[in-house]
Amino acid sequence: MRWPKGILFDVDGTLVDSEPLHQQTIRNFFDARQWDYDEALVASFTGRRPHEVFAHDPGPWVGFNDDPIALLMEMFTHQPLDMKPVAVAGAADLIRAARDADVLLGLVTSANQGWVDVCVGEVLGVLDHMDAVVTGDQVTHGKPAPDGFLLGAEKLGLDPGDCWAFEDSPDGVRSAVAAGMGRVFGLTTTFGVEVLEDAGAHQIVPDLSGVAEAAGR
Repeated sequence: MRWPKGILFDVDGTLVDSEPLHQQTIRNFFDARQWDYDEALVASFTGRRPHEVFAHDPGPWVGFNDDPIALLMEMFTHQPLDMKPVAVAGAADLIRAARDADVLLGLVTSANQGWVDVCVGEVLGVLDHMDAVVTGDQVTHGKPAPDGFLLGAEKLGLDPGDCWAFEDSPDGVRSAVAAGMGRVFGLTTTFGVEVLEDAGAHQIVPDLSGVAEAAGR
């Protein structure tokens, strides 16, 4: 396994362990609205732009005629203040090693720039290593559509096939596969091996530890 020309990373659940925070935010929001839900419904938001879930998926919000963006903004107000994102094992080391190997680096996330600044800038301290950042508001269609990864590769000036992608959610994996990424890694930080394999991941890893060493051999 040799270094590629470029690597595109998802953020939540891939570079930082933040999915517990996001999922608790969703539960708090549903509880405040007195909406019935199960954990499968909560998990359906992972890797996606929440307003697209509200706009297109079945759920307890159907029939309320609320604007999806308004629901998204309301949901953000229920974020637990005692939970913070933490680095996924090996994330910062992989990014620094890839940079030392002259690999172009980028982010493809459903989140906004402010959250990128917190996670990749403050928590990991490697935002300045990124050659391209694609946030959820820069694409017409969010994950699992390929738009984000295609734009990421374009910003790096590379063919998607010359890039690796790292994702933790099945919809994120589907997005990267649909974009034609050369190798798509699925991290089991949020979902199990079978779910990520079914989504099309080429390789499954528990976290980012050891990836730099394997690529440098």
